[in-house]
Amino acid sequence: MYRYVYEKNINYSHDDALLYLGKHITYGQLFENINHMAEAFWKIGVRKGDFVFFLSITTPELIYSIYALNRIGAVVNMLEPRNNVERVQGFLSGTKRKFVVILEPFWNKFGNMLMQENIEKIVLFSPVSSASCSFRIAYSFKRPSFPQNELGKVLKWNEFIGPKYDCDGEIDFYDEPSEKAIIVYTSGTTGIPKGAMLSDSAWNNVAEMSMLAGIGNGVRQDKFLLIMPPFIAYGILGIHAALAMGKQIVIIPQFKPELFHEYVLKHKPNHILGVPTHWENLARCGKIKDLSFLKTAIAGGDKMSVETEEKLNAFFEQTGCTVKMKKGYGMTELCSAAVFSMNECNRKGSVGVPFIGNNVKVTDEYGNELRTGEKGELCVSGPTLLTGYYGNDLETRNIFSEDSNGTKWVKTGDIAYIDEDGFVYIVDRKKRMIIRPDGHNVFPRIIENVITSHPIVFRCVVVGKKDKNVTNGKWPVAFVVKDDEYNSDEESLRKALNDLMHERLPERDKAEEIYFIDKIPLTQVGKEDYQLLERMAENF
Repeated sequence: MYRYVYEKNINYSHDDALLYLGKHITYGQLFENINHMAEAFWKIGVRKGDFVFFLSITTPELIYSIYALNRIGAVVNMLEPRNNVERVQGFLSGTKRKFVVILEPFWNKFGNMLMQENIEKIVLFSPVSSASCSFRIAYSFKRPSFPQNELGKVLKWNEFIGPKYDCDGEIDFYDEPSEKAIIVYTSGTTGIPKGAMLSDSAWNNVAEMSMLAGIGNGVRQDKFLLIMPPFIAYGILGIHAALAMGKQIVIIPQFKPELFHEYVLKHKPNHILGVPTHWENLARCGKIKDLSFLKTAIAGGDKMSVETEEKLNAFFEQTGCTVKMKKGYGMTELCSAAVFSMNECNRKGSVGVPFIGNNVKVTDEYGNELRTGEKGELCVSGPTLLTGYYGNDLETRNIFSEDSNGTKWVKTGDIAYIDEDGFVYIVDRKKRMIIRPDGHNVFPRIIENVITSHPIVFRCVVVGKKDKNVTNGKWPVAFVVKDDEYNSDEESLRKALNDLMHERLPERDKAEEIYFIDKIPLTQVGKEDYQLLERMAENF
């Protein structure tokens, strides 16, 4: 990964690489800091194959660390800092030689646990080390307290980084691609998160595929707004691909969805990767009048209805933006992206066609490939597949299949179909499928699309609700958010939505109940929180 980005930018050392809290960092400074960081990690004992765990939001130091450890051949293990202490402790277990890098604001939450774990070194760093002076002064008044440096286990940033010195001959830079360059955890929306091992080759290929798909328009020094966190594959792809393209990455360290419009107005970015809810909120806020500077608008990570897509494209046109919403499809196990509505391949309702180098097929429950238009499980092959789940051989075996030609495929767990032109359409998550008490299978997304087509509905999510009178099965129920301008009574709208479902859906495919709420709860990365909605349904 390091060499890939370095070779793309070796002749552009004066170009800006990172824009962070009022400070510009050039590509020349980026590589200098990466090498300095590699020395620092080497000095504290990090070697090829060692695990370095991160509890952090996006900062320049985090980016330097990823590529510095890549030079050494160590494994970057990205942990979600908003997880509870017990879950993070579970992720740390089972690794013999491990190091932890933690952002100072997270110390109060995880510090006691980390001090009790068998960890070689813990490095604390500040979120404002690379910020302008005004940010550093403001932060100095609210820094958390830290423990005494017991036996040198805990290193503050200045102790860790130390003075720069030339130790190229001393460091054994690892110049062979690693099979587990970075471990990223699955979202856990349908179960316990699993650590996907993603190789150098996979990350480099997905970055190259993104460029071949036209993302970035081939223009150096365009601004790329980085709003996705680094502990999901989508966020790491944003960093790696944008650097490979020579962009200026505008780092938003602690993204707040309600302030998305302010980031856009302030920075006027040319390229943004987000999830559908980000774009919906941007269109809905009423404060964006000019988006003529926007060249790439990508929504991934979650479903988008045809109606929402049409509304967003109309919003872009009204604000002087000449592009349409680009949809994509992927998962952690595929380095976040595998299918994309590249260039002219942007058909309404579809997530696009496979990246160049990838292949897709749809199979039945026995692994047999289905014909055009038939619905089944989407499978993906190509150079960006995970190498496996760390410490979980059973799940590794379950996610892979191999065809008669010896080609390895990832079984995505998503129900999809492919049309006659090769466009992929996602029907729903296999794990989201609701089995009614009468045994009938219901796909929530089909109901959601029908309800969302009503002009008064802003968003809809369908989940399963247990029947207290039977042991097995759940009834589909719909949570609906009304448009802000709708003031009529809810019973009239409920009747209209039931009539709409009766008209467009088979009887057993309808939502049994409709609940109106002010907003759909989201997970920490902006996806709809199905588990919380299922718990909420029990109380209605």
